Amino acid sequence: MNASPATTSTSTALSAIIRNKRFLGILVFILVCGTWTLVHPSTRTAFIGPLLPSRLDRTNTNTHHLSSTWPSETDPLNQNGDSSSTSSDRYALAAADRVTKLFSSKSEAQIEVEWERLGTSYKAVRDEVPDVTRLDLHADRFKIVVQLDQFDRAIDGSRLNATMRETYHKTTRHFRDDLFRSLYPYISRNDNHQRTFDDLLMRYSRTAGIVIPCGNDQFQTETHSVLLTLHQWAVHLIATLKNVHKTKLPILVAHSGQGDLTVEKRAALRSLSPDVETVDLLHIFDEKHVGLENSGWAIKPFAILASPFKETIICDADAIFLQDPAILLTDPGYEQTGTLFFRDREIFPGDGNVHAWFKELMKGRKPSKMLQKSRWWLDEASREEMESGVVVVNKGRRDVALGMVFVGFLNTRDVRDAVMYRQTYGDKESYWMGYELGGVPYYFDPPYAGIAGRVTHPNAKGHTVDSRICSEHHLHLDYKGRPLWWNGSLYEDKRHREKGWFLALHYTHGTVDWDCEPEPWCMKGIREEDVKRFSEVKLEDGTGFDRVLSDMIGAALMAELKFPK
Repeated sequence: MNASPATTSTSTALSAIIRNKRFLGILVFILVCGTWTLVHPSTRTAFIGPLLPSRLDRTNTNTHHLSSTWPSETDPLNQNGDSSSTSSDRYALAAADRVTKLFSSKSEAQIEVEWERLGTSYKAVRDEVPDVTRLDLHADRFKIVVQLDQFDRAIDGSRLNATMRETYHKTTRHFRDDLFRSLYPYISRNDNHQRTFDDLLMRYSRTAGIVIPCGNDQFQTETHSVLLTLHQWAVHLIATLKNVHKTKLPILVAHSGQGDLTVEKRAALRSLSPDVETVDLLHIFDEKHVGLENSGWAIKPFAILASPFKETIICDADAIFLQDPAILLTDPGYEQTGTLFFRDREIFPGDGNVHAWFKELMKGRKPSKMLQKSRWWLDEASREEMESGVVVVNKGRRDVALGMVFVGFLNTRDVRDAVMYRQTYGDKESYWMGYELGGVPYYFDPPYAGIAGRVTHPNAKGHTVDSRICSEHHLHLDYKGRPLWWNGSLYEDKRHREKGWFLALHYTHGTVDWDCEPEPWCMKGIREEDVKRFSEVKLEDGTGFDRVLSDMIGAALMAELKFPK
């Protein structure tokens, strides 16, 4: 009797495996180890260990520092792909395609060497949890997760047969998921259901949107005449985004717990637009790890991770946009790397402690091209490098999403209390530091923050005092050089509403001296050619930014009238 095609195909595949004894051993290992770990998870390392070569001294985990075999998915400011594209999706696909092609010309033996190297690294670190202060060792472990994930995708572009590819997939994913869960338990809401990295990615089902972390402390109530009016920065932000800039991006307001944002205030925010939603982060993450209740700044990276948007724009509640934030998603640097960070004001060099601490962490690591361009790194020009009032990440890209997982780790309760918030000011530096330590490319908008306000000439006759702009509002421009957003609300002083609305006339870039003795701080030594009037700069439709600001104040006033007396 002739064998059926299915039987013949199966026999051929089995013969191929049998001819390769190592792959036969791997297949048996997966079947036995996978079944056993379902019943006895605590013994999984004992089964994984014997398969892997013992080339690494387990007492010296520094030696597993992974080599440059695995290139970054993107190379910021050093394009290898089609630089004419303006689509972040196109860049993401090109980056993924580069990873898939890594093994296209490698032999079976070369791939086996790569797999053994990664497996050795996994074995060395799986059961060793560094102290929370050793962020360098935590970054090494993060890199293993990244490279296991890249290996898994690169196998699809190899010349291996389907059976061998599937064998590699199963083993590599087992290592990656096991290490991911052990390193980042905060990702799961509780220990009963531990999320894998792919579980996390499945949450990102929507294309793009805006996230606003908001708690009760962003609400202010005051008696005005006979009315009790709700004044709240996020109300102004949402009203201007929807009614002036006409953004089509949905908005998600994030809070941590029922007490962080009352039911009434959540309803008030949702009433501003049909596509405004709210989310409680305590329903998503494990509170014993993240510690988000009354955590302040720490909520922001977790709000990014929790949002359903692949492309996430997160902004402080007191941030104000002068354009539709959708323009951020077309920034060339963002399209290349999947990230867009903004620099803080170039002030407060400080005592250098934070620079010395980070340079110690970077020992043995090559600074990225982005860090090599940073004055914070090169000459310690300022204490703070990043302004986290607006952060943009594309979680549709696996490397970027993994980078955010590491940023989230840096903001978990134990790490922020013991290290990050002792060395840096809140969450702001954790974004770029996380990507830098983890070897994931990122992009900084080049200029330091500028300022918006009104130019004054304290001694115009004698010219003994430089022209200056004094303001609470530090301004950031879009990649075309136009005003984009500032921090500090629509009020002249967000802490004192009685001072009225912020009627800005001028702005300038950030490469100027600052006078920080009085408040508000002043940018001094301004050259006339560096100052621009809001009325002179136009949007594509010809509208001046002075008109935009006027319309925004009107929209904020109208939003306040929506609330009951």
